[in-house]
Amino acid sequence: MILEVANTQTDNMSTDWLGYFYDQAGYGDMLATAGLYGIYPDTDVRKGFIQRGRRGSDNPAYIIRKYTMKTDENVKLIRLSEIYLNRAEAYARLGQDANAIGDVNVVIGRADSDPASLVATGTTGTALIDAVLLERRKELAFEGHRLFDLLRNKKGFTKIRRGSVAIDVPFLLTSPFCRSAPRNGCERKPEGAAEPRLLIFELYISTRPVPALGPAFLIDVMVVSN
Repeated sequence: MILEVANTQTDNMSTDWLGYFYDQAGYGDMLATAGLYGIYPDTDVRKGFIQRGRRGSDNPAYIIRKYTMKTDENVKLIRLSEIYLNRAEAYARLGQDANAIGDVNVVIGRADSDPASLVATGTTGTALIDAVLLERRKELAFEGHRLFDLLRNKKGFTKIRRGSVAIDVPFLLTSPFCRSAPRNGCERKPEGAAEPRLLIFELYISTRPVPALGPAFLIDVMVVSN
């Protein structure tokens, strides 16, 4: 663990705690998608963070076990595996393939006992970048990274709605995921200028409904409370 926020009984968030949202003993409103569950081989211990079960009419339901109901559980912000994967992606984009493969395989080898799951020597280019992004999806699931990984790489995704309805969502620069914002008062519009200068490209998670999609941030998860 590189950085986490201490969370004590004094800080008790009760029913506002993230674990309460996922745990079936709490609200249990958020389930993983079958698509996410399916990318973990049986030899990968991280598959245990998703339990195949049932929730009401959702059968099978992919129940998320990554967060507990313990209200004094620290909030993980930066983990060592993320650092390895950040560096692996940077190496891959710089053409330093051996270094990239070495870093991503540290993460894979820690979690998956099958040597066949490791990224093969000689993997390069787009295939190597995709392998790193796949590993980020596995390792950092439910930690708030997936949306931004897709945005950085201008990739769309398949949104799974309740009832296993799949909708392909292409990357759109004009989508509600992205907006431009001026630097807060630091650089004001020059007198007489028609428009303010847009200086910062800000990414944010939007809960505004997109026609036929629902909340835009739901990628590897789906809400089942309504």
